[in-house]
Amino acid sequence: MKVVLAERLPAQRRRAGLSQVEVAKIVRSSQPRVAKMEAADKTVSIDLLVRALLKTGVSVQEIRRSLEKIAAPKAKERMRLALEAGELALRLYLATQPLGTSLEEGRRRLQRAAHAGRRPSRSNDGP
Repeated sequence: MKVVLAERLPAQRRRAGLSQVEVAKIVRSSQPRVAKMEAADKTVSIDLLVRALLKTGVSVQEIRRSLEKIAAPKAKERMRLALEAGELALRLYLATQPLGTSLEEGRRRLQRAAHAGRRPSRSNDGP
């Protein structure tokens, strides 16, 4: 499962026009750690890979579809939990936003900030 996610990251990173250093900043990690993510290193958590993919523009549904093709029942449960963690992170971010910010608007703000290589804004006007 980790290998499938890891294989997707460099392609998505290039598609988004990001370097490993830029991805590292987005996920608050380091460039060597991103290199380990892309190599499916055993020390890299699935959660970190999922967060990196989400922040570089891959949707939860795309990740789920990729993994459902290969996932065993036990692995599917772990992946479900990792995806829920990603959704929880988004909801936690939204908790810092003005009332009325929709889930979709929060996703858009996070993705724009990720593509710009910075942290998302807390204003109503977006990043």
